[in-house]
Amino acid sequence: MHLQVNDLQTKIKEVTRKMMAMVSELSMHQATAMKLQQEVNITAVRFIRLFSEHQKFLCCVESENLCWQKRVRKKVLNDVEVF
Repeated sequence: MHLQVNDLQTKIKEVTRKMMAMVSELSMHQATAMKLQQEVNITAVRFIRLFSEHQKFLCCVESENLCWQKRVRKKVLNDVEVF
């Protein structure tokens, strides 16, 4: 009877040690996942900011292009009136 109790205690300690090792490994994976999620969030915010700046830039370029076209059209019309 005493040997069976010792065997059971040994098995319980072994299983507990394995479970603790698994919990430790899972904690490391969780920490890695949390860090990667933070990087994803930071990258998403940066992407949105850069995309917004890009859109503003395109609006400026488009506006400037329209101004340039008006100037060219005006010059062409002025040149035509001269003839």
